[in-house]
Amino acid sequence: MEKNGIWHSSFRIPAYMVGTNRKANLVAICNLLQEVAGEHAQLHHLGYEDMQHKGQFWVLNRLRVKVTNYPDWKSTVELRTWVNSMKGPFSYRNFSMYNEQGQVLLAACSLWVLIDAESRRPVRILKYSLPVLENAASLCGQPEKLKPLNDSILIATHKVKPSDLDMVGHVNNVKYLEWMLDALDGEFDKVKMIDVNYLQESFINDEVDLFRSDNGFAITGVESKEDICRMRFQ
Repeated sequence: MEKNGIWHSSFRIPAYMVGTNRKANLVAICNLLQEVAGEHAQLHHLGYEDMQHKGQFWVLNRLRVKVTNYPDWKSTVELRTWVNSMKGPFSYRNFSMYNEQGQVLLAACSLWVLIDAESRRPVRILKYSLPVLENAASLCGQPEKLKPLNDSILIATHKVKPSDLDMVGHVNNVKYLEWMLDALDGEFDKVKMIDVNYLQESFINDEVDLFRSDNGFAITGVESKEDICRMRFQ
């Protein structure tokens, strides 16, 4: 439901979203953010099906998530999302999640780019009906542009599998985070903030290397030697 340009969705946290601590994990939370963003875009004819008819699709370019408290299993949360800016091919979308007492559990800010499906190049958003709330800033600031790693070490290698792909046919953006967290073997289970930059696409059977330098991380194509994704955990 939309109120004053802000989309509101309520969810009961199911068992498949939580880990051994009975709290929703970061990967599940990021999938939920993507889901409600799609719901709000669909309401204003900017969702997957509408853009597919135009030969276009949205790609997540940057993401910041700041967690105060991870939601508990079986708890009910309200997730809100709104667009703060929409210029050229770019759209800034913000999020906030609340518990049943109205306390903020987490906040997020994302930068999306509209892409032409054939050329794979950004295209301007020519017409939209979605409300843009320029005065409703993110509760966690904007995601930063991350620099290449220095003195990094290889921590894992991954070959893209069918389960990694989304409807567009490339790797789902949340999968990069999942690969990295799995490679770190629980070291960042209680991470409070992440910044992620998405730089390239990857596809079925691609091989990627996962690198680390302190709290900075990168996923790099084995053949291209170019960064596909960069991350920072705090």
